[in-house]
Amino acid sequence: MDWQAIAGVAGAVIAVGALVFSYLQWRDAHESDRLRLLLGEKETVAYEASRIAAGQAKVSRDVLDALMLAALFESSDRARIQVYRALDILTDDDRKVVLEVRSKYVRAALTYEPGLDLKNFCERLGQLDAAVTWISAGDGETEEELIQEICPQHAARRQKRT
Repeated sequence: MDWQAIAGVAGAVIAVGALVFSYLQWRDAHESDRLRLLLGEKETVAYEASRIAAGQAKVSRDVLDALMLAALFESSDRARIQVYRALDILTDDDRKVVLEVRSKYVRAALTYEPGLDLKNFCERLGQLDAAVTWISAGDGETEEELIQEICPQHAARRQKRT
C-alpha cells in the first residue's frame, strides 16, 4: 500500500469517528432537553407529556421519574392531565418503574415531613391515584402505611373506595 491509500483510509476512519461522536453528543443533548422540558414550565411539561402519550417519544427511567415529579408537584391542571395521559399508556415494565418512583417520593415526604407543608403533595397524590387507576391498584401494604402517616385524609378516601 502506498502512502496515499493509507492517508485516504485514515481520513475515512477519522470522518466516520467524527460522525459517530457527533451523533452520540446529539443523542445525549436530546435526552437532556427532554428532561428539561418535563421539569420546566407547565407548557413544556404538557407538551412533552402529550408527545409521550401519543407514542412520539421514547420513555426512559429518568423520563418516568420526571413524569412522576410533574404529576405530584405541577400546579397546572392542564399539564397534569397530559401527564396522566402519558402515565396511562405505559407498558407493564414502565408501570413497575413508576410505582417504584412514586414510592420513593412518598418515602421522601415522610422522611422530610417536619420541614415540609404536605397539603399540596397529599392532594396531588390523591388526584394522581384517582386519575390513573393502575397506580392506586399497585400499592403495597407498606406504602399504604406510609400514606396513612403523611396523608391521613387521602388514605381514608382510598379505604372508602375499596
